[in-house]
Amino acid sequence: MAAIQTENNIPARIINDRKYILSHIAMDMEAMSPEDFYNHMKTNIHNYQQIPVFKNSKTKLISLQSISGWGVYVNDEIARFHKNAGNKDSKLDFKTLISIRKDASKKWSSMPKEQEEIYKQKALKMNEDYLVDWRKKYNEKKYDKFQICDELKNIENIKSMKRKQLLHYMGCIGKGNDVNKNIKNSKMVEHLSTYLTTKFD
Repeated sequence: MAAIQTENNIPARIINDRKYILSHIAMDMEAMSPEDFYNHMKTNIHNYQQIPVFKNSKTKLISLQSISGWGVYVNDEIARFHKNAGNKDSKLDFKTLISIRKDASKKWSSMPKEQEEIYKQKALKMNEDYLVDWRKKYNEKKYDKFQICDELKNIENIKSMKRKQLLHYMGCIGKGNDVNKNIKNSKMVEHLSTYLTTKFD
């Protein structure tokens, strides 16, 4: 099949590549003063020429799972229901799940603090395991720096991102080991904003 071309007979893939490179130039221009951008262009014109071919796809987000002590308790109650009913492999209907959660909520509210703490500690261990697994998945992947910078766009866009997006890009830029349960969004914004300035490093 022949490649789609513009009215000037320029193949669409070439147009897309040009737009891609120009978008990187525009992003850098917006982030600098006119004088800094001029000097930057003189220094990096060859680097812009070496930007990899445009990829019309976005990086896939890997969710970082998390669970609370209450969540662990509810899961135990569901597992107990399955065991008592002898149907551990069957899927519960919505009405049954709501009933289990309602009963669990009553028990949880009157549960001794010592027992509640046991579930919280179980959740803490599970979250640590989830984090290790999340880091491993990102560390096993290799992400193209230009594609990441293209998706980050600029500092204002980074600041507008939701937490799950910030976590995703922290994994993409190799900062997954800096992520923990208590990491602040502002700290991730700082890391990602700094990454934008390393495009040609």
